[in-house]
Amino acid sequence: GDKRNNNSGGSRGGHQGSSNNEESNTIFVGNLNYKTSQETLSKIFSSCGAVSSCRIAMGNDGRPRGFAHIEFESVESAKKALVKAGQDVDGREIKVDMSAPKRSGGGDRGSYG
Repeated sequence: GDKRNNNSGGSRGGHQGSSNNEESNTIFVGNLNYKTSQETLSKIFSSCGAVSSCRIAMGNDGRPRGFAHIEFESVESAKKALVKAGQDVDGREIKVDMSAPKRSGGGDRGSYG
């Protein structure tokens, strides 16, 4: 059930050069207030660089699940965005993490709190 090579983007062999390490131009933003909008997040993070997309995760019932993924046009911008962790957004301190490319296995021990 690994649909990784079904890349609905079509850009095969792009300029993914030698940066095959943990770097990603997408960040994970957690602990969001349910009333925080994509527009708000884009504004906050656009100070770090050009935001190419912002997706707030929605549950099956159509309600926000309290986290989002923000994709920047460059890895540098995504790295800068990490300093926004702990910033107050609509009364909540947001969590910001690199959204690492999914790898099989891994030590995801859920070290929260």
